[in-house]
Amino acid sequence: MLSKSGRATVQGFFADQAHPLYRTLYHHHMCGHALESVYQELAAFQNDDGGFGHGLEPDIRLTDSSVIATTVGLQILRRLGAPESHPLVTGAISYLLETYDFR
Repeated sequence: MLSKSGRATVQGFFADQAHPLYRTLYHHHMCGHALESVYQELAAFQNDDGGFGHGLEPDIRLTDSSVIATTVGLQILRRLGAPESHPLVTGAISYLLETYDFR
């Protein structure tokens, strides 16, 4: 359990320094903000090919889609309970299927 000052420190960090997606996730989980706001923020990291990029995975700053960033996007969607029919999910799965080397 956080003290009031501890909670204020966490809120200050998320307000001032957190990655925009993680700030939105914080607001969803801790402040009850709409789930749709998280989906909208996550959509900014999805490319036209359905994969995720644009630095979604902080260690991979590519704008292009990558398998690693796409799996991070899918992990977030899974934790949020996104249905398998959600456009972010179907786009990511399509990207993975298109780029998988079946050889």
